[in-house]
Amino acid sequence: MTAKGSNNSYYSIMIILLIAYALVYFHRTMTGIMKPEVDEFSRYYGINANILLSTMSSAYFYAYATSQLITGPLLDSYGVKRIGATMLAVLSLGTILMLLKNEFGLIVGRTLIGFAAAVAFLSYMRSFSLYFSKSMQAKLTSFAIMIGNFSTIVSTYPLRIFLQRFGYTTTLLILASISSLLSYLVFKKSSDVGSIEKTSKLRERFAEMKKIASEKHIWGVGIAALAGYGTSIAYQATWGQRNLTEMFGFSIGKASIMLMIIAITATIFSPIVGFISDNVIKRRKPILISTPLSSLIGWFLIYISFYLHNSILLYASMISLGLSIAL
Repeated sequence: MTAKGSNNSYYSIMIILLIAYALVYFHRTMTGIMKPEVDEFSRYYGINANILLSTMSSAYFYAYATSQLITGPLLDSYGVKRIGATMLAVLSLGTILMLLKNEFGLIVGRTLIGFAAAVAFLSYMRSFSLYFSKSMQAKLTSFAIMIGNFSTIVSTYPLRIFLQRFGYTTTLLILASISSLLSYLVFKKSSDVGSIEKTSKLRERFAEMKKIASEKHIWGVGIAALAGYGTSIAYQATWGQRNLTEMFGFSIGKASIMLMIIAITATIFSPIVGFISDNVIKRRKPILISTPLSSLIGWFLIYISFYLHNSILLYASMISLGLSIAL
């Protein structure tokens, strides 16, 4: 261990980081049910609603992916205490920018949110690698995914109801307040200040990325994650609502419920998969193969359910996509 502190402090920072991960998961998927609000903003400013919604969603994911390469080395060098707190403050700033409700505020705000969001899971992973044994990693990872998908459940149909009752502005003010509080708590509670001694060490951290990228097992995990987790999350966060409302003719509320099924499935199966991975299979390869396979079945069922007008197959497709996230 490089960080110092009592067991109680370890558990407290892990809980705080789990809440932060739930928050960024909420941000990740909330645009999936915001079509009515985005349509309203688009009419007011005279821009294409579908382009605005897709650009908002893309801004999050592009920034998130870019940030992974930067935030990881920064966390290793400067620690969760400084980098985690700073990024969560940036998350709050991005949320506040979205209150402008114009294309600049929505897109730049989502970009900042996506860039800052990468810190939550990376901070959680760094912390449990410092405080817990390797044999618990799959269970701890799956527990985080379970918490994140529980947040996704809230960001579907429950969020749709909340937006209708309390409005867009109130929702974002609450989210900004939560991220600001988490920023303060991470700085206050985390004892991890990294291991950097001089500026050259940070350059060494970035140089190590080349070595990591050459490891074939990293690519196996990455491809499986893209084929399963990534595409299913994109469906939740971006085009799932359009697919369900325009192709299947569902109402906004019904579409939100269908997307919630994906999150519920992932929430239920994540800890089960983690336990099986650590205690039964004890191998990575079967999980990696199952991930894109489950995703492929989900997309096939969506395609078939549309042409057969079969609601049972559509429900099965949502469950299959949720399972791919858990895997």
